[in-house]
Amino acid sequence: MGGFDNSTTGILYRGTKEQIQTEVKRLIDEAGHRGIILGADCTVPRDISYERLNWAIEAAHQG
Repeated sequence: MGGFDNSTTGILYRGTKEQIQTEVKRLIDEAGHRGIILGADCTVPRDISYERLNWAIEAAHQG
């Protein structure tokens, strides 16, 4: 469980769609495709854009 930095300086908070989705794919490749929970430690910044979270979800569904 985990993978992303949960700070306001991390890729999930500041990255482009391409950067976020590339990181999702890297994390999944590193951890494997079964029994994985992608996250940002235990929480994300309160003001993170839902669009950024959706980019990560989209990439995770693509595998």
